[in-house]
Amino acid sequence: MPLPLAERLLLRHGAILVLVAMLTGALIGQFPSVPLLLSAHLAATMAGTLMVAVGAGLHKLTLRDTERAWLFRTMAGSGYLNWVATLLGAALGTNNLTPVHGAGTAGLAAEGVVGALLVVMVICTFASLGLLIKGTTGGGAQGEGRDAA
Repeated sequence: MPLPLAERLLLRHGAILVLVAMLTGALIGQFPSVPLLLSAHLAATMAGTLMVAVGAGLHKLTLRDTERAWLFRTMAGSGYLNWVATLLGAALGTNNLTPVHGAGTAGLAAEGVVGALLVVMVICTFASLGLLIKGTTGGGAQGEGRDAA
């Protein structure tokens, strides 16, 4: 029996993010901000792993199909945006929203781009976590009354 689309997409993109993370790890030492590049590597690894875990258990959540689709979109968006923003920040040497690991050598435009990406990523993260929590409450359309716990 084939997996529903949202589960397949979460599993696929989670695996892609982990692969991208491993490839990013090979670049450590090649960017102005090595700590921020390491952050990009770890962020993609963690986001990909979370996507695979959620994809594997998505069938147990009580969400409507549209909510499942938005869970995928926001979770994948969060993972990719975090990786892209931190990778870009490492390449450009941003520091404003990445002060712990940032190099502080980027211009105002670079700081703005990375900052905007990080803000959208945070919004996606909150949306996906909200949907994930909603799906565990048992009040959705699918799976009602399946377990007594």
